[in-house]
Amino acid sequence: MMENVISAIDMPPLIEQPKQVDLLIGDQVYRLLDDATFKESWHNLYSACAWATAFQSWEFIVSWYHVFRSDYIPVLLKSEQEGRLTGLLAMAIPASDRSNAEGRQGSVRIVGAGEYEAEYHCWIAEPDTNDFFITNALTKLLQHYPKARIMFRFMPPGTPLAWHDQNPKWQSLSVKQAFRRPLLEIKSPEAEKAFRINNQYKTKLNRLKKLGTVKFERVTDPGVFEAVLPELALQYDFRQGGLFNKNQFRDKPLKAEFMKMLFKNGLLHVTLLRVNDDIIGSMVAVADRGWVYLQGINTHSPFYARHSPGILHFLNLGQLLAHEGVDVFDLTPGGDTYKERLATSHDQVYGLLITGSKGFRFKRLIKKELQDYLVRTGRRPMTVELQIKKQVYLLKNHLRRAKKSGYVKVIRQLLSSDKKGSPEQLYVKDLEANSRFSAMHIQKNNLNDILDFEKDETLTRWEFMENTMRLFETGHHAYTWAKEGRLMACAWFAYTDFTNQQQPQLSNIPALMHLYCHPEANDKFEQFLEHVTSIITLEINEPKLYAVHKPNSQALIRSGFQVVT
Repeated sequence: MMENVISAIDMPPLIEQPKQVDLLIGDQVYRLLDDATFKESWHNLYSACAWATAFQSWEFIVSWYHVFRSDYIPVLLKSEQEGRLTGLLAMAIPASDRSNAEGRQGSVRIVGAGEYEAEYHCWIAEPDTNDFFITNALTKLLQHYPKARIMFRFMPPGTPLAWHDQNPKWQSLSVKQAFRRPLLEIKSPEAEKAFRINNQYKTKLNRLKKLGTVKFERVTDPGVFEAVLPELALQYDFRQGGLFNKNQFRDKPLKAEFMKMLFKNGLLHVTLLRVNDDIIGSMVAVADRGWVYLQGINTHSPFYARHSPGILHFLNLGQLLAHEGVDVFDLTPGGDTYKERLATSHDQVYGLLITGSKGFRFKRLIKKELQDYLVRTGRRPMTVELQIKKQVYLLKNHLRRAKKSGYVKVIRQLLSSDKKGSPEQLYVKDLEANSRFSAMHIQKNNLNDILDFEKDETLTRWEFMENTMRLFETGHHAYTWAKEGRLMACAWFAYTDFTNQQQPQLSNIPALMHLYCHPEANDKFEQFLEHVTSIITLEINEPKLYAVHKPNSQALIRSGFQVVT
């Protein structure tokens, strides 16, 4: 059936074009990558291809193929003429589809090389042979994998698409979707204004200077990059966990190795904003041919959030890019508010799906129409999708709890948690000079410990990370105890106000709050609270320490706290 569909597609006339397109898969690809002549041919074609981006370079794709060898099967299609490489399409099959791919039955997902590590997917080709190459390459893929779903995430402007747009048969196998891309043209007058540090940010910068030496720097030494990468990965995973329930470096350790390889290959533009030795903002961006892409790592320290380190870093970065003669800072599609604020112009990129599956194509058409509708009505599709994803995630967790604990109990808990002003009680403890430390290894404001949190019966990981991010950014401090890669206990400290009709109203009191204990650490929680109290005793000059927690907390009472009456 698929072969009949493909054979019906009209091909452009041949004008001294290559006789064939070669399809290489798996080890065939790795053997070809060892060929120095092929490497040189790839470089030449990439350099001459007007629409190519850094994500189609030898350095990027070969690094990705090698680092993620266990996660993807490489797929390469190429054409040659008189010993010259004239067309190249680098793709990959996720390892989860390996059995379908090897049996050539069942659906097979074929993604652009780099998948989500690459912002743009496309082929590179000589202009005169482009249409012949890409139509034959896609035809060959569909013939080899009849149920393939060939996905190009975003194709950069200039990618030749006449072969698709002018051929109804290709259109019947595809879903093409336009996305608005914000650009910051470094040499435009608007860019100079965008990077000017106004009075608001001058005030924030001056406050940072009171905390220590503020330094913005470009990292060019591989040793320095490898030394700071763990901290950047930690900040990145923490924020991604709070916003999207993802921990990319923890869940995919090879990502760090990929970053190191890209740096050694000269494809990363890395900058840091420091206060003394603390990294408070960073950008690890892919860069090549006068373009810098907002694709990589973009972080800031949650402990300095009130100083807007992310924006201060961007402002310094813009000035550096202008000094270095960069042409364009590609802010990448997504519709984020901060990107739109920085953009000096916009253009369009395209996502493209090619498949013979009518059902899958129909689903993607529905998704496209919904996203286009959201854009037309002024809503950001990614935000709406994230909200839906989060609600589904929470619902699944509630149902899982209900199945385990009983539906009536869970419904009562949900109804109770929805009530405004859930009852909390105020406790107090006199701080004594004789501190009671334990053998526990208590950490303060340790993101690694926070990321060791495991969901329990009442709190999901997404909710915990989201709440943690908010608490850090509002000046709270976390005291944690982790053991064997699990967060066993956590207590937050801040100066706060307390209001409760049954208890006195107090302002700006030093208090513990948001207490957490892993079920397996219940017998150690009292000891943890005593240790944390002893640490805080040394850090603040106060006669009393308060605690805000649920009524009748035996752990607090046993550790020396009393209910305030």
